[in-house]
Parts: sequence; structure tokens; C-alpha cells
Amino acid sequence: MGELVYASERKRGAEEAAHRLADLRRLPITFCAATEERVLAAAHIKAKHPVSYADAFAIALAQELNATIVTGDPEFQNIEKIVKILWLHEPTPQKKPSAEKAVRERRMMYRVEPKRKDGQGVVLRPSRRSSS
Repeated sequence: MGELVYASERKRGAEEAAHRLADLRRLPITFCAATEERVLAAAHIKAKHPVSYADAFAIALAQELNATIVTGDPEFQNIEKIVKILWLHEPTPQKKPSAEKAVRERRMMYRVEPKRKDGQGVVLRPSRRSSS
């Protein structure tokens, strides 16, 4: 519900978001409160799986209710073993970063400095550049 509203408002404005929310409320959907138990269940899922915190709530609730998640989000491929998924379309396989890309990213996060004045040895120091 929250994702629908913020994405609609960001792309098309508050009025369109309100219309979409009204449409959503007309569907046969039950909204469930974020109880402490559900918050903790979502936190445990987020700690163990590479999903967003919002998606962790959906996963935790699906487990609690023995429900099926209906989605087209490829992020859910990682959790098919713990909850039932009904795919809206065949998910595109997620690519793992290449080893070369991982090395480039590490290089961007650290700078190499000489360890001693004679140039023998090096030390890695965190880069001052942000990783955003």
C-alpha cells in the first residue's frame, strides 16, 4: 500500500496517488497491522535474505498466513524456498556481479598508499569518495 502511494505520487502527483489508493481499497484485500511480532519476523527475514525490508514484511505475513505472494519482482527469486510465489511473468534471472566488477568496486572504496618511505609495501586506506 505504501509503495503504491509513494511510487504513484512520485511519478504522477498526489491526486493520482489518491485515485490509485481508492482503487486499491475497493479490492478484496485485507490490510494487516504491523504488530511487534510481524516487525520482528520481517527483521529476521531481512537479516537472512537479500530482500528489501518492505518485501520482508510481505514474506513474513505470507509465512504467517500460509499465503502465496503474487509478484513480478525478481528480488523474490531468492526466497522461493521459504514461501510460495505466483509469478505474474517469468522472472528475469538476476545477474551476479562479475569478479572484475567487484574488484573495480573495491578499488573505488580504498586508496593504496605506500607503507614505508622507501616504497616497500602498501596499505589500503578507506577512500574519502562516497560510494553512492
